[in-house]
Amino acid sequence: MKNPALSISKKYINISVIRYFFILLIFFTNSASAQVKLPVYPDSLFSTYYLQKASFAESLPDTKNDIVFIGNSITDCAVWCELFNDIHVKSRGFSGDFTLRLI
Repeated sequence: MKNPALSISKKYINISVIRYFFILLIFFTNSASAQVKLPVYPDSLFSTYYLQKASFAESLPDTKNDIVFIGNSITDCAVWCELFNDIHVKSRGFSGDFTLRLI
């Protein structure tokens, strides 16, 4: 004679395994599709000022707990740390930058 509790637990385990499998399948499918290759632009598209400022920004150390402004010439022209009176505010705006380079 079959134990009814045993058959219920087997059904529950089977359903749990199937749910776990589908969760993993969805996770790996979404993570694989999220890896989009961004376009690479030649340096000739950008001014000397832009390239020098970008090179300088890359040479600066990474710091924690800072507020970083990124953007184009509107961000570039302001002295944000003085406007906010805070040394933890950094300006990384480059005149001539565009949205795809910021992503």
